[in-house]
Amino acid sequence: MNLSTANSTRTAFRLAALVCLFAVVSTAVTAAPFTRGDIDLDRQLGMGDAVGTLRFLFTGEDTLPCKAAAVVNTDGAIGMDDGLHTLRHLFLGGAQPHAPFPDSGEDESASPLGCERSLCGG
Repeated sequence: MNLSTANSTRTAFRLAALVCLFAVVSTAVTAAPFTRGDIDLDRQLGMGDAVGTLRFLFTGEDTLPCKAAAVVNTDGAIGMDDGLHTLRHLFLGGAQPHAPFPDSGEDESASPLGCERSLCGG
């Protein structure tokens, strides 16, 4: 490969990287309705939601259709305390998740997380 071809290849890779970066940055997080804590969108807050949040954190399994729903305490990040908050609510009578809960609605927190799917099937 000569120098001209190598420079063209590098330029093409840089351009492709910029296009990908632009696509990621310009993709808006939609305000899809959800119920906080209901990460599997089955319209029920249950132990599976808490376990799914913890599984996401500890295994890296990225199968949450609505990451915003996993942020139960509305601090903007999915953490172990979100799964534990759900378990405390379900089994120890702890505080319920923040709005939108118990009815579905849009996320009014400053969370950058969104929903790939919503309760409406979007």
